Amino acid sequence: MITIYNLELFIDMLKTFLLNRPFVVFDPSNKDHRRIYRHFLKTGSWKSCDYHFVCEAPYLDLPSCINLKLVEYYIGQEFRYKSKTKTSTTDRKKSVA
Repeated sequence: MITIYNLELFIDMLKTFLLNRPFVVFDPSNKDHRRIYRHFLKTGSWKSCDYHFVCEAPYLDLPSCINLKLVEYYIGQEFRYKSKTKTSTTDRKKSVA
């Protein structure tokens, strides 16, 4: 059954495609992508977005996809820098032997 809400949603989706925004995979290392996502979190809308972000498998919705990518990115950043400063256990074993 078609309701006014469904019709408005369809029109919004159609406008999105007609605006010819380029399809882009969200890149958590891209500051502009993070800025756009922050704006989406504040407004709840992609209307002012410069891109049409693509939801990648296995994610079912775009916000979940972006959230998990951001978590992976920042965890990777945190532990990559810490691992460079700490000596691993294999390095310590080599120096003792």
